[in-house]
Amino acid sequence: MHYWVILRRRGEVFHHRDYFLDGLVPQRVMEMTRDRFADELGLCKDCGLDSHCHVIEEPSGRKHCPILFHDVVKPAWKIKELV
Repeated sequence: MHYWVILRRRGEVFHHRDYFLDGLVPQRVMEMTRDRFADELGLCKDCGLDSHCHVIEEPSGRKHCPILFHDVVKPAWKIKELV
């Protein structure tokens, strides 16, 4: 899966693009990181992050909750770097 997210590092804001191999994380687990799932659980209303801060899947444009995505995928970026 290819994805991008907006990060801030050393004062610079940029689009971070990355990917991981399909099948590495089961598709049913990835579906649970979708923003719709997080919203249904009520996670979005209590989220301290900006409402525009999502992990965006390419090329579909589907949004993933950055907190759930980070817990599942364990990317190199940190949640505190999200813009």
